[in-house]
Amino acid sequence: MNRILLSCVTLAFLVASSAANAVTVGTYGSVNPGQLPAPHTGDALTLADIEAGVINSYDVFWIGHAAFNAGQWSQQACDQVEQFLANGGGVVTEWNAVTMLFESLDPSIYAPMVGPQCGFFTGS
Repeated sequence: MNRILLSCVTLAFLVASSAANAVTVGTYGSVNPGQLPAPHTGDALTLADIEAGVINSYDVFWIGHAAFNAGQWSQQACDQVEQFLANGGGVVTEWNAVTMLFESLDPSIYAPMVGPQCGFFTGS
């Protein structure tokens, strides 16, 4: 399965696009959905929302800075993000959230994560 990881530059393009290209954004972590300019819309999601597949009703899933301590991420959330990507959704992450998409954490990186690694990408 091909996976695409969007950068904040891509998000800037999305939010600057015309009304004809309006997107809906589900957010998690430190992201404030109010940061999205009209006509784009966003909603803050909980871990329970993500685990239930609510992200599939959005065009983009934006994961902001989060500690990803125990209880803030789960394998079920990984599974839902994988399905979201398979369905053509786009994912944007903040710097520490991107680490969860890889198979492991490099021991030299500061990444306050203890949640499961999703393993979408090879490497650390």
